[in-house]
Amino acid sequence: MRALDRHGVLDRALRLKVVTTDVHPLEAGDASAPWAAGLAGLASVAAKEYPNLRVALVDVRSAEAAQTARAIAAEPFPARPAPVSIRGGVRRVRTLERVELPAAAAPFRQGGVYLVVGGLGAVGRDTCRHLARAYGAKLVVVGRSPLDETSRRTIAGLEKDGAEVRHLALDAGDPAALAEAVRLARQEFGALHGVFNAAMVLVNRELRELSEPELRRAVESKTDTAFAVLDAVREEPLDFVLFYSSGVAFEGNHGQAGYAAGCTFADAYAAHAGRTLPFPVRVLNLGYWHAGGDPERERVLRRFEAAGIRPLTAERGMAVVERTLAAGLPQVFALDAERHILDNLGIDPDRTLTVLPGAPGGTAGPLRGRGFSDRTVTEDGELAGHQRAVDLLEDLAHRLLAGALGRAGLFERFTPGARATGPGELAARLGVVPEHRALFEAQLAILVTTGLLRADDDGGLRPTDRAAEDEAALVAALGELTDRHPALAPIGTLLRDCLAALPDVLTGRRSAMDVLFPDGSAERVAAVYRGDPVTDRCNAEVARLVTERVRDRLAAEPGRTVRILEVGAGTGGTTATVLAALAPYAGSVEYVFTDVSPAFVRKARTRFAAGHPFARFEVLDIEAAAEGQGVEPGAYDVVLGTNVFHATQRLTGTLLRAKALLRRGGVLLLVEGTRPGTSSRSSSDSPPAGGCSPTPSSGCPARRWRANASGGTRWPSAGSPTSARRHRPRRPVPPSRA
Repeated sequence: MRALDRHGVLDRALRLKVVTTDVHPLEAGDASAPWAAGLAGLASVAAKEYPNLRVALVDVRSAEAAQTARAIAAEPFPARPAPVSIRGGVRRVRTLERVELPAAAAPFRQGGVYLVVGGLGAVGRDTCRHLARAYGAKLVVVGRSPLDETSRRTIAGLEKDGAEVRHLALDAGDPAALAEAVRLARQEFGALHGVFNAAMVLVNRELRELSEPELRRAVESKTDTAFAVLDAVREEPLDFVLFYSSGVAFEGNHGQAGYAAGCTFADAYAAHAGRTLPFPVRVLNLGYWHAGGDPERERVLRRFEAAGIRPLTAERGMAVVERTLAAGLPQVFALDAERHILDNLGIDPDRTLTVLPGAPGGTAGPLRGRGFSDRTVTEDGELAGHQRAVDLLEDLAHRLLAGALGRAGLFERFTPGARATGPGELAARLGVVPEHRALFEAQLAILVTTGLLRADDDGGLRPTDRAAEDEAALVAALGELTDRHPALAPIGTLLRDCLAALPDVLTGRRSAMDVLFPDGSAERVAAVYRGDPVTDRCNAEVARLVTERVRDRLAAEPGRTVRILEVGAGTGGTTATVLAALAPYAGSVEYVFTDVSPAFVRKARTRFAAGHPFARFEVLDIEAAAEGQGVEPGAYDVVLGTNVFHATQRLTGTLLRAKALLRRGGVLLLVEGTRPGTSSRSSSDSPPAGGCSPTPSSGCPARRWRANASGGTRWPSAGSPTSARRHRPRRPVPPSRA
């Protein structure tokens, strides 16, 4: 940077793209390599100090680097640098979101033993004082320099406040020296319960004037101590390690390039190490701490306060520390600032996340899923034969759909030799009502894939030389197929009747609901979910996973009622299997059957209530907030749904609302098709915007689920003195945990 500056290159517009690999892993199995993380902090400060410099920050999986090259090259240069993650073809931008941390007890022990690196600095000193006064702690305080008169008075004050103190003057960047401090803690006090790293060296000098030794001193005060601290305690049975970091990691400050680089590395390294260490590693990024009697610091903080950023007092700061450790979030950014400052950081003032009380991640561990591979299906004779029959049914569905749309007059609406006709124009010519336009367009796409229509580059459609087949012959073939495979009879009958009614449904002359539910009966739809070997296998697996979770929860928290809620339970196909499996736990569980349809809820109550007194039945629209709908947010150990989430208007929002029903450590269990099918698409209502096709067999592509069904990885946070940040969410589907 200094060389570019000396040669005048930075006097004109220049773009810098910083590309790293594996710095910000997204999923548990991702490679993690924090070693280049400091480049983002350095580059962010450079963008502040050089107005003509635009910086883009991109992190990718090393295993995907070659495939991601085009996306990296296309990454734009924002006005303000913001870290971007590209994983699996999905681009995510780091955002800051407010979070309300629970007022729960921090993992501090009365008389606990704590190692405080940098314990005589402003933040470290307040930490020691709080541990002394509130917990009568035993403290091993590490500093760079031998004690002078001021520091002796500080230690005497800590002892007066109730602490036992040992001070060590050593290089906190030396793992061997810190290991000796750990040994001393155990020798003097018999144990070590937690570690605070408050070490820092702040060098205020712009890059054009910053010498290499000054840069190293600022960077290494964070990088070396981060490594040394965790290396020294890696075998210790600690309650936690807390790294104090800075908001400069999110918003680079003028003159603090070395400090920003050190903080961004230390933050990433803490997350990296925390994946494998046997104790929690937490990061608390601080906005500004009070001056602590330093006149020069007081003068600087007055400027910030005038600009709308208030320093944290010792009392408020330690309250944040307590709540941060209690919350269990890996990283929190504490900032007390006016609205315009938060707006500048991109924080939505109307959105606040809530951390539910309870043990982080729950106490019962993850679900142990059982995978179904193509090979498993092939080796299972029943499933393999059923799947071959389903493929035949799909083919017949395509051909029958062509006949039904031909009967509606579709092919007569094309003018020979004229320009290609768009789907919207065809819908208008056929009189398709607006609520079925999306369904009609999906059906046209099916005819394109089967070769009856041809799509031009501009989306216009033309008929091909192929003609629709005789419907009567196809219906007869459908009957022969369902005779040979009785499990397909319900869907075959539904398909036949729906396609017979399709022209009237598309034009609004007949209600689709009347076809699906004649005389208000759900029996013909319910029959689709009974006796199907794939459905039966999935329902059995759901029941196994739910009962496993019940056993785990009861083992972890004896005497507590385990609460389970089913979304969109409909005709009760999954419900029946799960309730039967839960019968042995009747005195310890509550099962809430929900559906958006009051009729389904009434029928389920009639069918299940008498034999399952632990079940209750509520109307729930999962596309609306739970409040006022008879269900309690943040209360359920398991939320499950079978073939329901894809049928909602906005899949991501629906999944977030489902997650909001879970208690901390709860499980979201989804059964959804991921291979598009058409055997019932011709009979469904219109696919919702932003979701997936709402039919039992149409499915939502696996990539869409992977792009929507994640809580994402939680990144740091900011907004109020208790806030948390994250990358925008994406991750694979079942099962997922809150």
